Amino acid sequence: MITPVLDDALRFTNGAQQYRCALQVNPFRYVREYKAQTPYNSEDEYNAALIKACRQSDIQVIAVTDHHRIAESETLLKAATDAGIVAFPGFEAQTRDSVHVLCIFEVGTPASLIERYLGDCGVHDPTERAGLCKYDVEDLLESLHGWSAEAIAKRASRISRSQGNSRREFRPSTGSTMEKQASWCMWDTR
Repeated sequence: MITPVLDDALRFTNGAQQYRCALQVNPFRYVREYKAQTPYNSEDEYNAALIKACRQSDIQVIAVTDHHRIAESETLLKAATDAGIVAFPGFEAQTRDSVHVLCIFEVGTPASLIERYLGDCGVHDPTERAGLCKYDVEDLLESLHGWSAEAIAKRASRISRSQGNSRREFRPSTGSTMEKQASWCMWDTR
């Protein structure tokens, strides 16, 4: 005889599941501010088109990661969640050594908490155009660990060492496919 608990357990899949992800999705504000032209006249229109594109591409997971901002991402996060897409909040940080890092938080992390982390990065006025974070990449990674956030390097970087010392310089490479709007990966859940 199968008990209700065993019956529930048998409904789970065996092993890992894989999801198609877009982990650098920008909100409408970013598109409007940084792109010369956009076919979308409103945030709602943009969000609907983005969700439609996700569905057409079988994208099940997104992370909304604007440059040093989170407040403008909330509407898109809600629209994606309402459409059945897993939507992680986050931001893109540019460290003082010019490394671009996607900082991704747990689903449902309040924007107010992420704003506090942005303040810790030295970003105090979200209305100003994004500048550099106060941290170098190592300090940012350490902070992200303390904030229970994940880090994804947006651009592949080269590390060079000066002759005679251990000073590191991070230089973003150009032409990387990771510079595209969406970074594709397979998300493994266990």
